[in-house]
Amino acid sequence: NYVMGNYSVKSNKFPSSAPQQDFPNLQMNLTDLAVQILDYELDIYVCEGTASEKMKWFHVINTAGEPLNEQELRNSAYTGTWLSNAKQRFSTKSGRGVVLADENPNNDKAEPLLNGNWNRQEYLQTAIKWASQNDNDDSTNTIEDYMLKHQGDADASELWQNFSAIIEWVRGKFISYQNSLKGMDWGTIYKEYQLGQLDNNIIKNSASVINEKIAELVNDDEVTTKMKGIYQYIIYGDSKYLQLRAFDDKTIKQKYEEQSHHCVYCVDEGNNREYALKELAGDHITPWSLGGKTVPENCQLLCKKHNSSKGNNY
Repeated sequence: NYVMGNYSVKSNKFPSSAPQQDFPNLQMNLTDLAVQILDYELDIYVCEGTASEKMKWFHVINTAGEPLNEQELRNSAYTGTWLSNAKQRFSTKSGRGVVLADENPNNDKAEPLLNGNWNRQEYLQTAIKWASQNDNDDSTNTIEDYMLKHQGDADASELWQNFSAIIEWVRGKFISYQNSLKGMDWGTIYKEYQLGQLDNNIIKNSASVINEKIAELVNDDEVTTKMKGIYQYIIYGDSKYLQLRAFDDKTIKQKYEEQSHHCVYCVDEGNNREYALKELAGDHITPWSLGGKTVPENCQLLCKKHNSSKGNNY
């Protein structure tokens, strides 16, 4: 790529007035260095065998310089036109997959949704992982399986279509960006959504409804979680992600004496057993989902059995 003039490099062998040179400039200005590069003899070794055998061999020699990561090693084993096309989409700065993942087309702002570096093949790895999860063929449930299955394809259009559908869905659901959206397992979430597993949750609503609910949760004093927890609640519907406020020790001890060491539900059932403080848990009489607050007058103590059966139904 350097000899083709695709990029420039810095070197202390270049003049201080022009410390960075691409190869065409080198040929014009420093001919002797250009000739040395062109005349340099390369040792080339051909690795033969199955894809898994090649992977094992590359793991053995992957010691000098900056070690290759797992996807870079996979790329060495599953070469072909499909991989070349996939890398054009997900491993170059201007690749369609990179641009879509890093920039929101709704506002043309940098709002990245993926962790990792595209130039270390980590965007490509994510795209393949999501596609392998979404493949109806049970035999392609790993990245290696998927790459082997599609190695002979003419291009990576199927990989792109799956990836773009996921990212566009995320952009369409969350119109107000926060950094916590970055790095979530959107491939798995999208598949669960498509299968109807999230139908009873807020994520099923329009973007405007979702945005209003997020703002409401951000301003709710009962919610102590960070933004990621709010997003998880929107998606999965489980209040555990919100880390709702619990009653403090002072309130618990006060209620323990007021209830004469009893469980409220046990007394209702005719059981007047006295419990140790550690055997009782603070419970919201009116749950958070119905507007209940974490204040003393909304607190009752329940034994572990009744607290569990109530299920902390917020």
